[in-house]
Amino acid sequence: MKTNDGKKIILLLCILILAVIAVAVAIIQIENRVEGNESHNSSYMGAIDYQRRHETVYINGEPYTPRKGVSSVLVIGVDTLGKAVGSDSYNNSEKADFLALIVFDDKNEKYTVLQINRDTMGDVPMLDIAGKEMGKLYTQLAIAHTYGDGLVSSCKNTVKAVSDYLYGVEIDNYISVTMDAVSRLNDCVGGVTVTVDDDMTAVDPSFVKGTTVTLLGDKALAYVRARGAMEDSSNLARMERQKKYLAAFVEKLADMNVTDTFLLSAYDQIAEYSVTNCDTSFISALSRKIGTYSYAGAISPKGDAQVGEKYMEFYADEEDLINILIELFYDRTQEPTEN
Repeated sequence: MKTNDGKKIILLLCILILAVIAVAVAIIQIENRVEGNESHNSSYMGAIDYQRRHETVYINGEPYTPRKGVSSVLVIGVDTLGKAVGSDSYNNSEKADFLALIVFDDKNEKYTVLQINRDTMGDVPMLDIAGKEMGKLYTQLAIAHTYGDGLVSSCKNTVKAVSDYLYGVEIDNYISVTMDAVSRLNDCVGGVTVTVDDDMTAVDPSFVKGTTVTLLGDKALAYVRARGAMEDSSNLARMERQKKYLAAFVEKLADMNVTDTFLLSAYDQIAEYSVTNCDTSFISALSRKIGTYSYAGAISPKGDAQVGEKYMEFYADEEDLINILIELFYDRTQEPTEN
């Protein structure tokens, strides 16, 4: 294999895996406009002492330092079908209908998916007609993708909004995918086989409770999106189904003889449906980590969903969010000494 071809193959594999992780784990936000996190236990603490001093972060008066060897990729699911197409202006009609930050931890050799509710309220940068920031709007994080060209500038704006929401956590890279990528990615591995745990015949006649089915084509998207007209229509039930789908997909991919031809075909299927800034060096590192690190699962902060004046508003439990950030990005340390 030529060197350039090798780099391209690595890129294709990682784009495929990253996009599938995002779609399989985080698409639960789609069509979820009224219900919040069922695990309501919000104990909003107001202003937590969270400030940077040099490289030390103080949380509740305790010092922490950024964990070395942590990198991340923000995966953005755009609420549109078809190919990723740009806009002529810096104010388009697309929204980030799901957001997932994949965090790679070299120290603990694992990667985790941090799910972020698309309805989460935060400061979103607004762009003028020239693409320059002209202030911030307190609104859903999903709106961040609306400000931009629908491609690179929208992704960058979303990255900034999410980073600000996460108290300035640095986000290294991004990849966005449209909804049509779900079925295409699923079919790239010849379909994913799952056991139907609920009566889902209202969604598809073949989704009979207790049966094992191989999801192909649009059935994959229907399976991961389904919620209403089921025995258990809760968001938690759908989240559990997403996790099982992801595990089945990863297992299927691991058992395959992944050839250059397969990867090139996979890329051909999703290239026009995605936007990314991942370069070959970053992708090469992720390729190794995905192949050797353990998948620690998906987590998301608790919180409350409220019906706002214009749309649903989700407010994360600040204490829970801070604890998640500590787990993913920081290590407890000693007080820095003065020189």
